[in-house]
Amino acid sequence: MLLAVLLEVAAAAAAPVALALPGLNAVNLAEGEGALYAELLAQRLGTLGLKVTTSRDVGLALGLERQRGLVGCSDAACMAELAGALGVDGIVMGDVAKLGAAYVVTLKVISKSGQSLAQFNADGPDARPLLHEGGRVLARQLSVALSLPQLDPGPYQVERRPLHRGWVKPVGIGVVGLGIVGVAAAVGCTLAADANLVALRSAATVEEADFFRDEGKFWQIAGGTLFGAGSVLIAAGALLLLLGDPHDDTLQPSAGLVPGGATFGLTGRWP
Repeated sequence: MLLAVLLEVAAAAAAPVALALPGLNAVNLAEGEGALYAELLAQRLGTLGLKVTTSRDVGLALGLERQRGLVGCSDAACMAELAGALGVDGIVMGDVAKLGAAYVVTLKVISKSGQSLAQFNADGPDARPLLHEGGRVLARQLSVALSLPQLDPGPYQVERRPLHRGWVKPVGIGVVGLGIVGVAAAVGCTLAADANLVALRSAATVEEADFFRDEGKFWQIAGGTLFGAGSVLIAAGALLLLLGDPHDDTLQPSAGLVPGGATFGLTGRWP
């Protein structure tokens, strides 16, 4: 006799919590979208160890006419009748509404006696992650209300993925290369400006002097602009190289101060 009682208690403790999800109230949603969200919520609750009776199962268990009469009710007596008819521990009710560009999800679990066991309210740009999180919150609150710690999924865990920076160094090399090209072009512009200065000194007429002077100013401005842009690109590329994979020693930047200026270079190994 004692063994039978112990086995009955163990079986009751091991039995999953049964819930009924007749459906979710859809507001400003496309036809069939509310049923899809209800199915997603049922699947989420099922993955958390809850036994969920969906709208289709409710129809098979109660019949279409009785389902219509019970599913739309909200008072405690009606809830108790629905839960008793389905043999479940609670009823999942809720709304999924689209307000502008945002979704609002409201969920709650009502016991056979009409008592609120769990509830969830949230809004966001997508209803699916809200339902996913709502299922977790409901399961956690049910674990407390029913004293079933095995239902508690624990706090929300943010998935942390390692940062792959393999692309950083190739981009850095390209940026440094563009900077070097800019500096080289600046040197060419400077030489052109110097050539015009020499020509200006030997100009035979005022018109020639004006031409070489304007030409020299153009190359001087172009050289300064290209040198500044090239320097910025080299610095940006060097930063990208420094942020690259520290275990990749194929190419490493180097910099140093010298009297009157600074030097920059790249060191590495040839494959």
